[in-house]
Order: sequence, then C-alpha cells, then structure tokens
Amino acid sequence: MGGSDDYRSCCRTAAADDPGAIFCPGCGQALFRCAAADCRRLVAPLGHCTACVSLGLSLEKSAVVKARLGECLRVPFALRNNASVRPLSIRSVLRDGTGLPQEAVPITWEQLDAERTRAFTVATGPFVNSGINSLRLTIVATAAFDKVEETYAFSGDLAIEVEGADPTQVVQNFNLSGADFGTAGMIVANPRASGTDRSRQADALGARADVALERAERFEVERGYRGYDRLAARIPRNVEFVYVGFPAGDKPPDGPWLQGPVLRCGRNSRTHDARPNTEPNDLCLRIYDPPSGELDREASAVISRRVCDFVLQNDRLYVRSAGGSGLELNGERLDAGNARVVNDGDAVTVQGGHGKALSFETGFRVSSGLVTQVRFTKTS
Repeated sequence: MGGSDDYRSCCRTAAADDPGAIFCPGCGQALFRCAAADCRRLVAPLGHCTACVSLGLSLEKSAVVKARLGECLRVPFALRNNASVRPLSIRSVLRDGTGLPQEAVPITWEQLDAERTRAFTVATGPFVNSGINSLRLTIVATAAFDKVEETYAFSGDLAIEVEGADPTQVVQNFNLSGADFGTAGMIVANPRASGTDRSRQADALGARADVALERAERFEVERGYRGYDRLAARIPRNVEFVYVGFPAGDKPPDGPWLQGPVLRCGRNSRTHDARPNTEPNDLCLRIYDPPSGELDREASAVISRRVCDFVLQNDRLYVRSAGGSGLELNGERLDAGNARVVNDGDAVTVQGGHGKALSFETGFRVSSGLVTQVRFTKTS
C-alpha cells in the first residue's frame, strides 16, 4: 500500500536516529517526511504515510459469498482505521465488478476514528454469468495533517464463483488472510429460490477474513482526487523547484522542499530572529525599483509579513492565502484562508503600495506522467 519503499536500510536508520535529518549520511539520499509534526516518518515521493493512513477491510464471518445464477448477495464488510492517532474521513465507497456498473455504496457514517472499526453492506446485482465473477471495492479516504489534507483511494478485489443451472460444489477464492473484527448479518435474495434450496447459513464463511487493499493511483488521477487530470501527471514530493529572477537573499536554494510540503511566502525575511522576525519565510516577496534594483521599502511595506503558502497536496501544487494584502491568482483575488490549485502558466500577483506589485509565473516540466520541475519566474 505504498510508504517508504524507495529508501534503503541506511536511510531508515538515519531517519529513526535523527528525526530532523533531511539527508541520509550513508548514501546522501534526500529524506521526505510525513506532513504530521507528531509523526515525521519517511514517505516515498508519491507514497503515503502508512502509520497515519492505514485501512483494513474485512469480510464478516457471517458473510455468505457463494452464489447461483440469478441471485443477489448482500455482503457485510467491516472497515478499520489501523492508525493509532489520526482519524480518517471516508468520502465514498464504490462497488463494481463482473456485470456490475460502478456505483456508490450507501454508508450511514463518515468519520472513522483511530483504531476503530465500522460496518457496511455491499449489495450485488443478480448474477448473470456463471463461473468466476469479480467484486471490487474502492474506498476514498481523506486524512488531515497539520497544514495539508491528503485524499487517497484504495481498492480490494474478491473472486466469486457462481454456480450454473445445475449446482455443484463451488469454491470461493479470496485474496484474504485472517482478521479479528466484524459482527454483521447477511441477506440473500434469490428470485429463483425454492423450498428445497440448501441452507445459506451453511455457506457462511465461519471465520473473519481480511481483504487485501492496494493504492488505486490511476483511479485517483482519473477521478480528480490527486494529480492533474489534464496533464495526466502528478507532482511528487521530490520535484525540483527553481526560482528565476528573485534576488539571491530572497529565495531558497533551487531543489526539492526538504523541510516539508509547504513553502511560506511574504514580506518577512528568510532569517529567524527572536524579536522582529519570529516567523521567517522561505520565499521573501518584496518590491524592488527596476532601474536601480534597490528595495522599494514603501511599496514593500504594504505587503503582509506572511502573504501565502504554496502547498504540495494531493500530488498537486496549491496556493493558500494567509494574509490580508492583495494576493491574486490569474487576476482573481484570494481572501485569507482561500486556496486554489496552481496550474502550468498561472500568474501570481502580490499588490504593494503606490500602485506597484510583484508578479511571477509558474511553469511545469512534465516527463512520463510526473512533473519533474516547477519554475517560479519573476515578471515584475
């Protein structure tokens, strides 16, 4: 289900020994961390934190999953949040499979607290094909971290063998292992049932069982949960950022954001000071006089100390307004707290004093489904 698979053993050792380390001293690889300050585990550039986002899907032990032609099954499941701290919001559960269109599964709850299990039931249509029939569930969940919200999709499959007109013994094939939770019932509606039909109770699993879940990355992009559908591309955490036209003292080094998925921007300098500058920025936004290159202090004084944050979230780049001064994206003003997705070629403008403004454009370099470079090019 993803995680820190991109790292070597020396990287994992270094990260555990020093929670603040941003490079592995053994191999020099950059170390990317979970966005939660209380976690800080390693995450792969396109992965998720398996300590904070960990779902377990289980078939209830009373579930009947054998079927005959024409039958409709109602299969009881339980969904567990395996994380010890972080709650999840279950945005949707979708069902599809052999002869089944993708449809939303009605659930009466949304919040799934840490270490909690909640039940739901999936209804199939009448089976029209004998032999192996698939049933797939796709679960979309959102986790809130300190400054970002991440949405992920996970899918799991069952293989159901459906008897034909002359029933013989059937075997249910699952990608399953033992589980330790679940208490729900099951209803079978069989329009062809007769009084001589075998007891469905005898067909119940008799033991709880896990259904293996995997990240559904293609589904995430195609449905607009992550990445850029128009570009068919995603922005990984290790994307290179390049700052063109900004004074050397106002910009961070070109390269990935190693301190986290947020770039703080505003008038405050990049240097921390216990009194005048307790909240330094990563990218300093100030207005300079074009002929001389000197700082225009009066025009810059109107800019907020913290104007906005650029955020890597859901494999996309966002800009989130943080201050009261005029922040515009493509000419549209963003009030404090508002966020917008940043696209290739967008224009960001920060209004200063005396009718002056600072502007820069964004540019993406895309290769093989990944945004490999994001450029901020100062235009005024």
